[in-house]
Amino acid sequence: MPGGGAAHLHASTVVLAERALIIAGPSGAGKSSLALEMMALGAGLIADDVTELFEDGGALWARAPATLPAAIEARGLGLLRATLAPPAPVAALIDLSRCTAERMPQVVEISLLGHAKPLLQKPESGPVSASLVQYLKHVTLRDPDV
Repeated sequence: MPGGGAAHLHASTVVLAERALIIAGPSGAGKSSLALEMMALGAGLIADDVTELFEDGGALWARAPATLPAAIEARGLGLLRATLAPPAPVAALIDLSRCTAERMPQVVEISLLGHAKPLLQKPESGPVSASLVQYLKHVTLRDPDV
């Protein structure tokens, strides 16, 4: 494995503009639904339900485990075929179990395999998937180095 360690997360991951967003949360929180919405807005699917994190070239990357099917779960419809995107460097993680009503929340970080990444919270209102697509396209003014 490049760079050593790897870890598996119970999370879906999408990619846009060569930046991966990990979508975490408990079962039934809407990880796959949010991924599907973002895919409809142009994001690619790296992995649904299980994401493998690994280090390469000093960066944290996300990919689908080798045994993961090329599919995404759509509640009420079942598994839908999907082309899985190749590995991508991780830009941030959104935790769907955390919600915020703040318009401009404080930047919080999470450590993943020793890499500090922004930990995003689900806004209580507003266009979550569209906001996250824009985040991946341009990150934010507060996170210029991602």
